[in-house]
Amino acid sequence: LVTSGLSILVLAAITAWGLSGAVQDLRRRHPPDRVNAEIVLILGIFGLVFDAATLLAFRAWGHTEEDDETGIELVGTGEEHDFEDIERTADEMNMCSAFSHVAADTIRSVTSVSLGLLIMLRPDLNGAKWDAYATLIVTATVLLGSVHLAVDWC
Repeated sequence: LVTSGLSILVLAAITAWGLSGAVQDLRRRHPPDRVNAEIVLILGIFGLVFDAATLLAFRAWGHTEEDDETGIELVGTGEEHDFEDIERTADEMNMCSAFSHVAADTIRSVTSVSLGLLIMLRPDLNGAKWDAYATLIVTATVLLGSVHLAVDWC
């Protein structure tokens, strides 16, 4: 459980760092436009391919028949099977934490593809400003998911 908690914390910290940069760009009247739309689009497409492969791996190997059981008794009676339940809960939390990273990557990839296409189709737009808007979308989604995971983890 400690690893999944650290994973959630790292995801939230990196997201907050991205949010800080986005806010700085949005506060500037005319931020320097150094966004290369083609690179953003290509990286977004590669990201989507990788995210799809990862999600397929989760579907194939991240589910067991035991996952179909409803509810886990965490109040132990001191018997050996109680520790199996706690270990299973930790495994589920680790999988949930890993899945949250993949979900965040997928949201980022979709946003990157959208941003790359937008800037390519509308070169008159300031790419840095639109990149900041895209970062706000990703940040809000990731932080909301991280808060939900953190509540489940605690």
